Amino acid sequence: MIQTTMAQVGRYAAMHPAFAEAFRALREQGEAPWKAGVTEVDGKALYINALAYETREAEPLYEAHRQYVDVMYLLEGEETVAYCPLESLDEITTPYDADGDALLGRSSAAPSRVAFKPGDVVIFFPEDAHCPGLRREAPAQVKKLIAKVRL
Repeated sequence: MIQTTMAQVGRYAAMHPAFAEAFRALREQGEAPWKAGVTEVDGKALYINALAYETREAEPLYEAHRQYVDVMYLLEGEETVAYCPLESLDEITTPYDADGDALLGRSSAAPSRVAFKPGDVVIFFPEDAHCPGLRREAPAQVKKLIAKVRL
């Protein structure tokens, strides 16, 4: 897991051949008028999910991926993202589904938490089980872009 800001993402561009393009696309889409949904950047190799929702208070149900890295960029609002190592999930509630590239599970270990605010970028790799969308001090309306970068 990497936590940074959009202003600092350039230092991570060399970590994956598509990261520079993902950061560029996130920046451009973040500056454009808001439109929820999926935007293809490079077919299934790189696309962006634009989401708007209200944060919630809930017991973390973690998701993890095998085929994609999640690059989350928060545009509006604030949220907490809980995360833990994939191997610390003690209960798999939904087995891995290759079509959706996700498994869901719970961990009895105390999670780490990221305070996510506008301009922040968080990168989750397959070994990072994560639970986004959690409220901070009060429910908040959030607008977020998630670049899905195929490994």
